[in-house]
Amino acid sequence: ETDSLIEALSRSEFTVTHLEIGTAAGGTLCKIVKHYLMRSPKVPKFLVIDSFKYFPDQFELVKRNLKQNGIDESLISFHKANSYDVFNEFDTNGLELDFILIDANHKLKYVIADLRFTRFLRSGGILCVHDYSLKHRGVYIACNHFMKKYENYSLISKVGSLLILKKERESKSLEISLFTLL
Repeated sequence: ETDSLIEALSRSEFTVTHLEIGTAAGGTLCKIVKHYLMRSPKVPKFLVIDSFKYFPDQFELVKRNLKQNGIDESLISFHKANSYDVFNEFDTNGLELDFILIDANHKLKYVIADLRFTRFLRSGGILCVHDYSLKHRGVYIACNHFMKKYENYSLISKVGSLLILKKERESKSLEISLFTLL
């Protein structure tokens, strides 16, 4: 799964902010940042949103993993909160994203709320959603609804339970309306 994610990033020349919602121990984050560092000393800005309550000392483990991988912690802006609370802050600040990875709470209402961040995804940007499978019905249902409604997103690949979509053009309507969220 991670190899397919890195391959999708390799085909693009992204320079704008990357967002990871739900980071667990930061393993995927480290792989993505290292991918950029191997290509150029200049890397996109990274935002991570996570409550850091998934397991004890989660935030400290993420920081240790960054350090062990030779990644400067200052490259990442951490938001210790759930994405629902952070969304409004970003909505008023005109955030632009090239990449989004969603791998947080798998319940339907939370996945739908996380998909609101696609409003900030630029045309040509990549959306990845982990745990897209029948085993995780909330993720599966939310993503199927999203792909049906927003046909401007094309499937790049589905490897294991990782869904990778590309935003081909701007959406005709605001991604994830208040009505959908409710």
